[in-house]
Amino acid sequence: MRHAPAALIVLAAVFAVSVSTSTPLAQTGDAHWPQWRGPLANGVSPTATPPLEWSETSNVRWKVEIPGRGSSTPVVWGNRLYLSTAIPVGVVGDAQHASRGGLRSRGMHRFVVMAIDRATGRTVWERVAREQVPHEGTHNDNGTWASGSPITDGERVYA
Repeated sequence: MRHAPAALIVLAAVFAVSVSTSTPLAQTGDAHWPQWRGPLANGVSPTATPPLEWSETSNVRWKVEIPGRGSSTPVVWGNRLYLSTAIPVGVVGDAQHASRGGLRSRGMHRFVVMAIDRATGRTVWERVAREQVPHEGTHNDNGTWASGSPITDGERVYA
């Protein structure tokens, strides 16, 4: 299975979740996408009306380059999108995203959690959760050490 490059992530189209803070669903978290597979843990949103198709020019609000590599599912709460990535230390540019034919460098990495503004794609904040040499391997199909999805309750982000 071939995966799209982690360097360019089209998030707005995938997370076109319609959130209204005046509904009871918004108060319980069901109007958000707070965890892997969504609010009901079944991959379905009870309130979303996402587009049925998108492309490079259709139904995409913004694109943003994310440093490093990550294949976790981003989560959404209100106007924030949260994601994780693993950035090799001392590596810059496109080399941050390379996987060298399936063999990932085991050098020092910064494990980062990011908050992205859902309307603009701007980084709101970025936190280094840990900096270390990865202590285990990666799966051949995902090829990154940032594959665990964050989760949020609207007040805190856990990654």
